[in-house]
Amino acid sequence: MLTELASPAALFAAAIFLIAASAKLQSRSSTRSAVEGFGLPTVVAFLLAPVELITAFALLLRPRVGASIAIVLLTMFTTVVVRTLRRGISVRCGCFGGSDQRPVGVETIIRNVFLLALVLIPLSTPGTIMRPTLPATLVIGTGTVSAMLVIAIVQLSRDVGTVFGQRLSSRGEPS
Repeated sequence: MLTELASPAALFAAAIFLIAASAKLQSRSSTRSAVEGFGLPTVVAFLLAPVELITAFALLLRPRVGASIAIVLLTMFTTVVVRTLRRGISVRCGCFGGSDQRPVGVETIIRNVFLLALVLIPLSTPGTIMRPTLPATLVIGTGTVSAMLVIAIVQLSRDVGTVFGQRLSSRGEPS
């Protein structure tokens, strides 16, 4: 079963890296601003989109190689996010260019852990990676949509908590 899931998993992960890279290329100033907010050197902003493009194409052409690169990237991204959250700094994610205006949070970590799990599938597949079958693609697609719903629920709960906290504090009540 794992062998059947490898190709659709690589395909979905490649699509996510392609979307992220193209968004960063379209909004270089937002990407640079986000990278600087994380306390990283500006050169990272210029390297990020090309490395994500290479990762996406590697996932499509050589899934195990692409998965290895993706694991390194996602581990680094997650480490930077955790470090930023621990320091109590609010930084706009910039993960998907200028369209991503939300600050990093728990949902960012959840998304990265999901992506790590997704790219582990082609990496851990023994033998030849097969062409995607419809059932396998549906399984991966359903898992992806489910993960997106969990992330949306976490974001919504954070937004509701923020709004509720602001309303209480504007009345002079403790938040």
